[in-house]
Amino acid sequence: MTTRAKNGIFKPKTYNTEKSMSLDTPLSVADALNNHKWKQAMQEEFNALMRKFNALMRNQTWCLVPP
Repeated sequence: MTTRAKNGIFKPKTYNTEKSMSLDTPLSVADALNNHKWKQAMQEEFNALMRKFNALMRNQTWCLVPP
């Protein structure tokens, strides 16, 4: 099989640096929890996840699979 790596074609690695991050992006969980907008976004995301989970439980449309 011929791959890009075997042909010497490599995708350059990108790294998340402070310059590429938004100024509004918190650097730690503590910073995020102290920011009202981030805390609200995390709460909305958690609520959406819980709605999905509750729907699965209520409808019994989930099944366990072996690991």
